[in-house]
Amino acid sequence: MAKIIPVDSFDCVVFGATGDLTLRKLLPALYYRFRGGQVPEGSRIIGAARSDLDDNAYRDRAGDALKAHVAKTDLDAEVIRRFLDCVHHARVDATAAKADWGALKALLDPKRVRVFYLATAPDLYGPICHNLGAAGLVTELSRVVLEKPIGHDLESARAIIRDVGEVFTEAQTFRIDHFLGKETVQNLMALRFANTIFERLWSADVIGHVQITVAETVGMGRANPRRLGEPARSPPALSRRKLGTDRRDRVDRA
Repeated sequence: MAKIIPVDSFDCVVFGATGDLTLRKLLPALYYRFRGGQVPEGSRIIGAARSDLDDNAYRDRAGDALKAHVAKTDLDAEVIRRFLDCVHHARVDATAAKADWGALKALLDPKRVRVFYLATAPDLYGPICHNLGAAGLVTELSRVVLEKPIGHDLESARAIIRDVGEVFTEAQTFRIDHFLGKETVQNLMALRFANTIFERLWSADVIGHVQITVAETVGMGRANPRRLGEPARSPPALSRRKLGTDRRDRVDRA
């Protein structure tokens, strides 16, 4: 059973609220935390997007997402109702320099921890953070969560980190990679470090390259083809990148 760490009521603002990541991953994950007692009653989960939705319309969309992506054995009508009472929607174009932040400001409590979760493309992290700062929405109790990958190469990653760092301190910045928590990945780490045979050989000095295959059932497009009555397409093949031939490419052994 997951360990429950009690927290005070908070405001969680999710940018990209109508996107695939939010509907398939974030809302179900928050539902499980609420179901487990880690999201206090009265906390607000605020979806921020350009979509012209009111609270009820967004709650309907969120409810559909829970029914589609939460195990049926974990669905509880009363828990869903109470969870959706915490869900709100604020219409805002967070990338626009002159965006109207009024709807979002009206929902935020200045005395609470507020978490800005950027479920958007990485190249939007900097502009969104700058606009949050310019709108006066970043307080000492604010946090920002960035989904990896951050950028597409070292230079772009450094640029994003620099732009975000102009608004949020390092202590306020959280970079998340949920795939590192996958059971398969954790098993690989245990296999390497618990096995003396592999531990000696499993390094960039010996391994020529690593091939990773991601077998997804959802395509790369913005819309889910299955919702449009079309067969789902196979995801494009990932490029292979040799590891170990350059010091910069060495696998982190930490």
